[in-house]
Amino acid sequence: SQPQTWTGKIIWRVKIPHKVACFSWLLAREVVLTQDKLMRRGVNLCSRCFLCGKEAETISHLFLHCSWTDQLWKIFYNDSENDIEP
Repeated sequence: SQPQTWTGKIIWRVKIPHKVACFSWLLAREVVLTQDKLMRRGVNLCSRCFLCGKEAETISHLFLHCSWTDQLWKIFYNDSENDIEP
């Protein structure tokens, strides 16, 4: 049998709402349309993150490195620390 990717082990086995799992899967595959991806497709947009305005809006920045979303992750982690079960 082939080894499962982390998305199969974590995203699809964690008890979270289906739409959250689907969005997480899209994030893992890097197919969420952020400004950088839209600009590559010819859409004329500002290249800065709409939350902090400091860096280009990429998946990595928007969901991991933005100072604004960092605060959201901290709130989410504190509120759901015991709610998510594998």
